[in-house]
Amino acid sequence: AFEGFVRRVGTANMKCFSGFEDIIAAQSYAWLAGEFSAWLLVKKEGFFDPNTGQHKSIPCDYHFSKQQNSVVDEMKAAYTAGADQSCKNHGNTATTVPALVINGMKYCQTDDLVAWLEK
Repeated sequence: AFEGFVRRVGTANMKCFSGFEDIIAAQSYAWLAGEFSAWLLVKKEGFFDPNTGQHKSIPCDYHFSKQQNSVVDEMKAAYTAGADQSCKNHGNTATTVPALVINGMKYCQTDDLVAWLEK
């Protein structure tokens, strides 16, 4: 689904609020524990790491380790300005991810997003 998204919108229109490197940098304990935690997120929790080396042009905030908030602020503004029902319901918030912001509107329904990406 991620590669479908890249093909449809292009890396110039993409941003992320955090990544595995940010999570590791934010951890205040041993490097090995950080590596294990990133592994745990991928293998046990099913998180997806898009950092394949093919998409280095996608800017990614270091939200947790450096408190960079440009993407989070954009998501919050889009949520306030207008969000689909899946963002406003089901316990989602202004900072719920995964989400897409398209023309200032936030979309949160993962199944719908994946279906759109895989077309």
